[in-house]
Amino acid sequence: MGSAGGKSTWANPDTLKDHFDRHSKDFDITDELTYENCAHQFYLSRDKYQTKIDNDGVLRVYDDMSNTFGVYNSKGETMTFFKPRHGQRYFDSQPGK
Repeated sequence: MGSAGGKSTWANPDTLKDHFDRHSKDFDITDELTYENCAHQFYLSRDKYQTKIDNDGVLRVYDDMSNTFGVYNSKGETMTFFKPRHGQRYFDSQPGK
């Protein structure tokens, strides 16, 4: 479970393993809990980075210095967390303002 008072910070815990398997190597992370916590810490630091919110309240956060990208639902739960192949161009192509 993630760091929010013992409650998972991942939007759909059934998808955490898949996201971990695909993206943890982007961050050199070796366990799901650390991956989940890093994604949540990135969310908590969102004011430092570029953000977009779409019409459904989905927040996209991007740090161009580290090429880190996270997507969070309106409750602040992580939907995905990774380093996009096309960096800034990828973020710019995402929906929201």
